Amino acid sequence: MGNLLDTDVLSKSSNSTPNAMVMEWLDGNEHELYFSTISIGKITREIKLLPIGKRRTEIQKWFSPLEIRIDGRLVSPAELVMKE
Repeated sequence: MGNLLDTDVLSKSSNSTPNAMVMEWLDGNEHELYFSTISIGKITREIKLLPIGKRRTEIQKWFSPLEIRIDGRLVSPAELVMKE
């Protein structure tokens, strides 16, 4: 059994000073975390909408390794409905 990560929780980990308790939980449960294709799409879209600059670069640096780490743990909305 795993946990589907909400977009908000995922994006909070990109803050320059993320909540230590949230980060500890994420690190300790990484192998059980799943990500919605919708959440990843939202984040990708928001990155593209940011003006080119320091903040966009910081978020891209945070997101690039995340994309690699979540490989194989993306869940589409159709898969969520089928599991109910």
